[in-house]
Amino acid sequence: ADWPLTYEDLEPYYRAMEETIGVSGRAGVLRDPETSEITRQSGGNPFEGPRSSEYPMPPLRIHKIGSTVLGAAERLGLHPFVGPTAINSVSYRGRPATNYCGFCLGYGCRIAAKGSPMASILPEALWTGNLEIVPDTIAVRFSSGQSPGRIKSVTVLNAGAVIEVEASIFVLAAYTFENVRLLLLSQDAGHPRGIGNAFGLVGKHFMTHRFDSLAMVYEDEYTNRFGGPQGQRVVVDDFNSENFDHAGLGFIAGAQIFAPNEFHPIQDLGLVPPGVKNWGREYRAYVKKYWNRTALLMSNVEVLPYEDNYLYLHGSKDSNGRPNMVAKISVGENEERLISFVLERMKEIAEETGAKHAWPLRSMVVPSQHDSGGTRMGESPETSVVDSFGQVHGVGNLFVAGPSVFPTASGLNPSLTAQALAWRTADRIVERM
Repeated sequence: ADWPLTYEDLEPYYRAMEETIGVSGRAGVLRDPETSEITRQSGGNPFEGPRSSEYPMPPLRIHKIGSTVLGAAERLGLHPFVGPTAINSVSYRGRPATNYCGFCLGYGCRIAAKGSPMASILPEALWTGNLEIVPDTIAVRFSSGQSPGRIKSVTVLNAGAVIEVEASIFVLAAYTFENVRLLLLSQDAGHPRGIGNAFGLVGKHFMTHRFDSLAMVYEDEYTNRFGGPQGQRVVVDDFNSENFDHAGLGFIAGAQIFAPNEFHPIQDLGLVPPGVKNWGREYRAYVKKYWNRTALLMSNVEVLPYEDNYLYLHGSKDSNGRPNMVAKISVGENEERLISFVLERMKEIAEETGAKHAWPLRSMVVPSQHDSGGTRMGESPETSVVDSFGQVHGVGNLFVAGPSVFPTASGLNPSLTAQALAWRTADRIVERM
């Protein structure tokens, strides 16, 4: 599925978001805004789209296993780089640099060194006086009243009270599952199947990312894998998207390969190779010797937007009496072939690093990670739910933000793209106001 916009449309918003939340990294491809001259520089991603400026901050320092993987990948003729991440490598906009504490992914940052909106956006928005956050409030449904081309109000639950909130413009930015649920629940005379669902596309083409991995163990080398955030990673993009020749491979799309940091002392004690018991004396001896000699290579695998992967309302209800959302999703043959291919490339890198043992850790279930699709964007209401600005087709004052609008998932994290699209949508709303 094609996106109804280009990289050039979105690049200014990528840059604006990076400057707002704070992103550390090094550009691989720079384009002069005045002359359009392209400059390629070492240390960045050579496959990226041309950037109009350098990242706001230099990249995070490289970690032990990252350095090992970087050297191995270069010897194999690949193009590794330290991945960009929304973590401060230096003090930025009144927030300190990371202290590399090792408890970052899935944790709140005690010193506000991460570019979380809670630290980087919401405080400034509140200070303007133009934002009010109403906690403990749940949106239930939209109502179009007598005009199916506009939303009149949203019904919310607050402290047991049912309240109708009217506005001139509504933005639905409640993440993939709730975006879909609210649209499907918003049925009235003008929208008998739910708002935006005239062609039955709300909830369709649901996607999520897989993170199939390869574990590596070293005999005489400590990996120090607990000292720093996962975002402090070395990345290989050679097998992502169309960056490589797919001829004869039997699949399309690709995956990013990366060597993360941040393992946790108790959480990751189950990482033992096949043939080693995960309990008892043998397990204890293995952990004692190899826990700090273990590392991972991970892959961010693109899952295609299949029509029969979708979200739907279930017969069961939540605590507020609303139908629960259920995901029907399976991994296709294309992804299975892609995963096998990528694991072989990861094995080659592991062998080049000198790992004593390396074994795959394939996802046994489809995880809920980086969930996208369900309200895909496009040019026609017959093939999409929203247009390129996130406006629901046929509903002039309802916009959808977040990864639910993605037509494809890509082999990359969705956060910055979702934020850039949201900024573009905000500009569109301001123009119309």
